[in-house]
Amino acid sequence: MISRRKRVAVIGGGVAGLGAAWALRHSADLVVFVDPDGRLEFVGPSVATVLGHDRDALTGSVVFDLMHPDDVDLVRAQLAATLDADGRSDSSRRRVRAGTGLWKPLEVVGVAHCDRSGARGLVVSVRDRSREEEAERAAAELDERARN
Repeated sequence: MISRRKRVAVIGGGVAGLGAAWALRHSADLVVFVDPDGRLEFVGPSVATVLGHDRDALTGSVVFDLMHPDDVDLVRAQLAATLDADGRSDSSRRRVRAGTGLWKPLEVVGVAHCDRSGARGLVVSVRDRSREEEAERAAAELDERARN
């Protein structure tokens, strides 16, 4: 496990102006750093808004424990493939258990990262897709009604 200082440096190094901490706190998206084993080494402060979880409680936990059981194997494979390629994962939709206990639909994109100390993992951007999925369901219902 890398130190908190290193976790923050991975995410916030070199950002000018308002600063990375401010941007992370006020972002509509969540940023996390996941090590090759799926451990959440850094959890952005917007986790409370996006998922309803406590940041400190999630830091150090394993991301697979939060994932919908049907998504775990896909997420493991995506993590490994992105790290092996030292690249960027395609955007994918996943389900994560929110603080309410309900499954929340998310859009997830990871970028492989290796710092000077050799710590490897993914910087992952997470976006809540709840509103979009609700709108898609409502549109599908309207289309169905129009056909009948």
